[in-house]
Amino acid sequence: MSGVIGPDSSVTVHVNFKPLEERPFNINVACNIKRKKEPVILNVKGVGYKIHASLAIEEPAGRRVINAGVLEPLDMGMLQVHERRELVLYLRNDSKRNFNYRMQMLVGANRKPKAIGSMEKPPYIALSSPQGVAIHHEETPIELKYAPRDAHMLDGSILQLAIPAGPVEETFSIALTGGAKRSRVEFSFLSHDFGPCFIARGGATMAGEPFAPSEDMRYERVDLIATNRDDSDCLISTTFQREPWLDVQLNAAMIEAGGSLHIPIVFSPREVCEYMQRIEFIVNDYTRMHLDVRGRGCPLKLELTESDMQNIDFGVTRGNEPVSRHLRLVNRSPRPVTFRLSEEGMAEHAVSWSPAHPCTLRPRQTVDFELRFNPTYRIAPFRLPLVAQCEHGVEVRLLYMTGTCHAIEMRLSEHSVFFGDVVVGSQATKAVRLHNFGDLGAKFRFEVGAKYSKIFSVTPSEGFVRPQEDINLTVAFHPTHERILEFKRSDKQSRKSLKMDLKDVNIGITARDIRCVLEGHAPLMLE
Repeated sequence: MSGVIGPDSSVTVHVNFKPLEERPFNINVACNIKRKKEPVILNVKGVGYKIHASLAIEEPAGRRVINAGVLEPLDMGMLQVHERRELVLYLRNDSKRNFNYRMQMLVGANRKPKAIGSMEKPPYIALSSPQGVAIHHEETPIELKYAPRDAHMLDGSILQLAIPAGPVEETFSIALTGGAKRSRVEFSFLSHDFGPCFIARGGATMAGEPFAPSEDMRYERVDLIATNRDDSDCLISTTFQREPWLDVQLNAAMIEAGGSLHIPIVFSPREVCEYMQRIEFIVNDYTRMHLDVRGRGCPLKLELTESDMQNIDFGVTRGNEPVSRHLRLVNRSPRPVTFRLSEEGMAEHAVSWSPAHPCTLRPRQTVDFELRFNPTYRIAPFRLPLVAQCEHGVEVRLLYMTGTCHAIEMRLSEHSVFFGDVVVGSQATKAVRLHNFGDLGAKFRFEVGAKYSKIFSVTPSEGFVRPQEDINLTVAFHPTHERILEFKRSDKQSRKSLKMDLKDVNIGITARDIRCVLEGHAPLMLE
């Protein structure tokens, strides 16, 4: 290098240091100047060093070294959408100085470097330190996260770590493979509207509040069918927490490949309002699926069409004189009601109705019932509720029925009378009472069969019994020699037996057809 420097001027000299060896340098550069005795000395110092970097990946099987300048594969596996996989890259700097590094993706056919962007876009890769400084003689960890947000493939994506090293860059290249797929679980529906459903309370206005014997019976249910279309089993669960008005009856369960699972969803509203809920299901712990459920709570309003029907009085009747009354029910609910009238306690009070089968009423539809009171015996005054047993166990008290039946209720204090041995020609008597427990008086008359009429007698043989009155009766057994012989001659059984000794008057006599004939009452029998 040579040149000329004019008077009172300067020349800039550029010194380039390009070491070819990894060592320190100390060089004196002499500049000879004409007509100057000694040269001007320039002392140049510098250190030549190389980049000594290594990269390794921490895998389940251990660390794997990534060679510089070689395309190394890294399989991230086939994940579920929203699943996450994390790896750690270890960049070690064995150089004498710190150096900078940067991570980049090579994309496209030309493998153009591109900065790693947001995880919300493919290839869904994130790094804890996409660029930085590697401290000499230390190891720098770089966390690699792969969290796909949608189904895609990583094939063709190259992750590159570049380290500036003079005029060129030292690079470590990693070819990513794998991808993400969505679970192939299908729901039979993605939304369901239960529509208006009866609430627990707040029923018919005229009939009073409905009440339910069982809380578990008041609900609407639908089965969600989850079908696994994948070629491997999958796990399904839900994050939904049971509400008083909604329950998803699902514990974490496996659905085999090609199989289905029925998931009951139970809706039981508690108030008159609109209900809406989004239910989240998780498949294989990562894929989220949603089901929208809605419904409306409404009161059950099964009512009488007229308020004066709330108390039905059959009045006072006599046995075998039926009384009927008519009523009409209307469904004022926004959904159909299926019900039947409760028969509890009706049979013993001789109350029935038609139609007796269950009825279904659409909104604003009516139905007529005929109530019948047909007693055949005395019934004390009663007051009974008429209850409609509706679907889901809800019961509605519709009205009260009153009535009574006056009838004759007669009984004998004894059903059989035993006289024992009685001497022929004498008379034995027994006392028997005829009770009238009914509300009406009645005439009575005793009838003794012709065969026994001369041996047995009842006095008084006829008369009238007032309500709640007792009549004292006398049953007499008065055998005589002539009557005994006459009885034995008429006894067919004796005639068929051994020869009859007419002088023998010892005989057992049993009369089973002594009847007390009553007016308006079944006959009473005395033996």
